[in-house]
Amino acid sequence: MSHFDPLYEQALNRPLDEWSGEYNGQPLNLKQEKKKMAKYDIPENDFQPHPEGEHFGTITEVIDQGIKETRYGDKHKLTIIIESQTALKDDDEPFALWVWVTLSSGSKAKLVELRQKLLRRPLSDEERKSFDAEEMVGRKVRYMVTHNFGDNGQTYANLVTWTPAEQGQAAKQAREAVQQPKEPATVPASGGDDAPWAGEQLPPPDNAPPTEDDLPF
Repeated sequence: MSHFDPLYEQALNRPLDEWSGEYNGQPLNLKQEKKKMAKYDIPENDFQPHPEGEHFGTITEVIDQGIKETRYGDKHKLTIIIESQTALKDDDEPFALWVWVTLSSGSKAKLVELRQKLLRRPLSDEERKSFDAEEMVGRKVRYMVTHNFGDNGQTYANLVTWTPAEQGQAAKQAREAVQQPKEPATVPASGGDDAPWAGEQLPPPDNAPPTEDDLPF
């Protein structure tokens, strides 16, 4: 038969916030303890995702993140960081886009796709066997960003694609050169029998700006 403690029964019949007694030899009053419980304000998430759209920036770093658990098992992950020159925060600091990729040589791997776009050619069999971050770090790129939305309400910025910025800049300069009006070169009428007749346009020199037919697009 268990020992009956009338004081214990009396304590059970009291409202919880009025109960007092001892715990481990120390006086305890639950009403006072309840007042001591802290209430915490959860800070707002002020994270700003990289803006959507087309941007220009520099690949500043490739970070080895080691083995990470994914829905497809453990994978060796890298992050490629692009510092934007067109997307700025409220304090004028540049946005940074973190691109997560798997260290893989598979034909559908994101890393392979991005490497080939920077090189503007397929990777050789030998190149697929290894990856050197120097391929990317320091390169200027034009890149496209889109937003995805997680179940937790968080907005994530994701890289859609990129292209070498140098190529786009060269094409732009060539188009601008074609659009600039230029005076045709002429020779005087007294140039001799072998000279072009007065007012005849000379062929363009070797360093003349390319015409629209010369441009590779």
